[in-house]
Amino acid sequence: MNIIRIAAGALLVTVASANAQTVTVGDYIYEVTQFAGHPEREAIITGLAEGFKPSGNLVFPDSIMVENKSYAVVGVGLGDFSGHDGDDPVILDCPGLTSVHIPANIRFIGSNEFLGCPDIVSYTVAEGNKNFKAENGCLIEDTGYEESRWKLFRYPSGVQEPVYVVPTYISYVGKGAFASNRYLKKLHISGEQTLSNCWQFGNHTIESLDLSASKNYHQTADGGLYYANTFVGVCPGVKYDVFTIADNYRYMGSGAFCEAQVREVVIPASMDDYAKERVFMNSTIETITAPHTPYKIASGCFQGCRNLKSITLSGNSDGNLSISSFAFYGCDALETINFESSVKKVDISWGAFEKCRSLSAFPLTSKMKVKRISARAFAGCESLTVFPFASVEAFDDDVMGYQFAGSGLTTVNWPSGISRIPGGCFMDCRNLTKVSLKATTAHLGQSCFAGSGLLAISMMGVKNYYPSTFSDCENLVRVYFPEGILESELMYWNIPLIHDDAQIVINNKNVSGLYLQTKYSESSNISLYMSMTSPEQELGSGWKRICVPGRTEAKYAAWTSDSVEPMYSYTTYQDDKAVEVKSLMPEVKIKGVVIEGIDAEYRDGRWVADEAEFTDGKMNVTVNYTVNNNVMTTSYEYPHEIWSGIDNVAGESLPEIKISSDRVEFISTDRWAICDMAGAVVMSGDADSVSLRSLDSGIYIVKAINGSGQRTGKIRR
Repeated sequence: MNIIRIAAGALLVTVASANAQTVTVGDYIYEVTQFAGHPEREAIITGLAEGFKPSGNLVFPDSIMVENKSYAVVGVGLGDFSGHDGDDPVILDCPGLTSVHIPANIRFIGSNEFLGCPDIVSYTVAEGNKNFKAENGCLIEDTGYEESRWKLFRYPSGVQEPVYVVPTYISYVGKGAFASNRYLKKLHISGEQTLSNCWQFGNHTIESLDLSASKNYHQTADGGLYYANTFVGVCPGVKYDVFTIADNYRYMGSGAFCEAQVREVVIPASMDDYAKERVFMNSTIETITAPHTPYKIASGCFQGCRNLKSITLSGNSDGNLSISSFAFYGCDALETINFESSVKKVDISWGAFEKCRSLSAFPLTSKMKVKRISARAFAGCESLTVFPFASVEAFDDDVMGYQFAGSGLTTVNWPSGISRIPGGCFMDCRNLTKVSLKATTAHLGQSCFAGSGLLAISMMGVKNYYPSTFSDCENLVRVYFPEGILESELMYWNIPLIHDDAQIVINNKNVSGLYLQTKYSESSNISLYMSMTSPEQELGSGWKRICVPGRTEAKYAAWTSDSVEPMYSYTTYQDDKAVEVKSLMPEVKIKGVVIEGIDAEYRDGRWVADEAEFTDGKMNVTVNYTVNNNVMTTSYEYPHEIWSGIDNVAGESLPEIKISSDRVEFISTDRWAICDMAGAVVMSGDADSVSLRSLDSGIYIVKAINGSGQRTGKIRR
C-alpha cells in the first residue's frame, strides 16, 4: 500500500512504504525511503536514539551512511496537529535547547517540531537550502505555491521581545509559529498577510494584534478577529468567561478558538456550521451556546479541550451524524455525549475519542446505528466500560485498527454481522474479562486481545488467528474450540498462554497443527484436552499433560511422548445395553450418554438404554460431558471389552505372544484379542495363531490371557 505524505512547500510523495527501511545512526532514528520525482532513496529523521536529549546548539546531519551508502537527510518529522501518539514530533519538550541549525538538504519539517522547547533563541539555515531560510533568528519556509511566497515557520521561543512586526515579504504566519514563546504580547500584521489555521497553537501570551495596516482583517472591541464574513479567532493570551461572536457572520474559521482561554462561546443564529477543523483545539471551552447542535464535527474540532465535560450532537435531515478524525482527541474531562432523537447513523473516524479518559458511555438508542468505527476511535478511553456493539455495522482499518485499545471495557458481545476483529482492537484492555464471539466471527486480527484481562474464550466461528492474538494475557486460562463451526480445517497457531493452569480445550476434529504449540513454546504449563477418539495428527512434546477420552490413551500415546491421561473411565456392557462412564478429573463432568441414538438412563452406576438394538456387533455410543463447563462430545463405534484375569502372578507361567510380519502366534493362551488404538476389538478367538492380512494398515494392540495373567503387545500393519 502506498502512503502519501504532503509537506507545505515541498509536496513530497512517498513512492512505496514497503521499500522503507528504519535505521538508527548516531543520535537519530531514520526512515530511508524514496520520494516521487527523486531518483535516489533519501532519509527522514523520525525519532531520537535511546538516551539522546537535545540541548544547546542542535545541528541536524546533512547525510548519513548506511551499509557504506550515503543518503541525504531531507526531512525532520512527519507530525500534524491532528496527529496521535505516533505522530509526536522528533524534537519535543527539550528545555535547554538554545539554537537549531537546518542543513542544506532539508526540504520539509513536520509542523509539530520544536514544541515544548521554550529556550530557542535562533534558527540558522545552511547556504544552498532551497526550502528554508533564517532571518533575525526566525525560521522562514518557502511555501512553493508561488514565487516569493514565504511563511513564518517558527519565531524563536526564547526571544524575550514583547512585540513582533511580521516582515512585509512574509505572506503567511504558519501553524504554531509562536509556539512555546512566553514573552510575546503583541503582533503586527500588514497588507495581505494571512494568519494560517491554528497560528495560535502552543502560545498563551499574545494579547493583541495590530491590524491597522492589514488589508484582510478587522477586529471588534472584544478582540474578535474577522475576515470578510468569517470569524477567524481570538488572541490566546486574553481570558474570556463568555465570548459572543458578532451577529450576521456566517462562517467559522478553522482553528478560530485554538488555544483560547474561554469558558463559554455564544454562536449567532446566522452561523450555519461552527464545528470546523480544530476550531476549539486546546482551548478551555466548557459550554457552547448555539441555535442548533452540530451534525458534523470536523477533524480535531475539540482536540485537547481539557475542560469540556458534556456535548450534545444531532443528525442532519437524513439522520446522519459525522464525527471526523481526532474530533475529541485528548478531551480528558469529557464524560457525557448526548444524542438527539434526530440521530439515526453515526460515522466515527480515526481517533475521534482517543484518550477521552473520563468518557464512560456511548448512549445510543436501539434505533441508532454506528455506520463505522475507524482506527483508534476509542483508544485510551479508560472509563468506557460498556459499548453498544450490536449497533455497529462496520469497522474500518481492519488490518490494525486499535479501536478500543487501552479502554476500560469489561465485556464485549461481538456483533454477528462483522466477520473480523481488527488487529489491536482490544489490546491492553486490562479490565476485559469476557468476549462472546459468534459463528460468523471468522477472523481474529493480530494482537487484537494482546495484554487484555481475558479469563477464557470460546473460538466460536474462528477460521484464522495469529500467535500474537492472545499475547501477554496474564489471566487467560482457557481457549476452547467448539464443535460444528468449521467446514474446513483450522490451522492451530501456538497460543502463548502464561497462566500456570492454562488449558487448550478442543472439541473439533478440524483443528490441526497442534504440534506448533510445543514447537514454538518454551514452557510446559498448558494442558491439552481433546474429545476425539484419535488425534490423527502429531501433538508435539512439551504439553503439561494431554487429557483424552476413556480407553483412547494408547492411540494418543502413538502421537506424543507427553503424559496421556484419560478424562473418564469407559466400559461397555453390550449384553446389558449399558455403559459405565466415570469422571477421573474434577474439571470433567459427565452430562449424558447416548446408545444407538437413544438417550441412556443412569441407574445403578451405569448408563442404560433398554431399547437399543445392535447390528454387526457394533455398539455406537456418544458420551456428552464438559471440561470446565465447555461442552465436549466423544463418539465410539465399537464396544470395549473388559478383560478379566490376574496380571503378572508370581511363579506362574504367563502367556506368550510371537509377532511376525503378517501373523501372530499365541503360546499358553486361553483367549486373545486384537484391538485398534481406540480399544475397539477387531479380531478375537482362542486359536494358536491368527493371520493379519485382513487388517487395514495401522497400529494395533494385541492381548493374550490365561489363568496366570495377561500379556499386551503392539503391532503395526
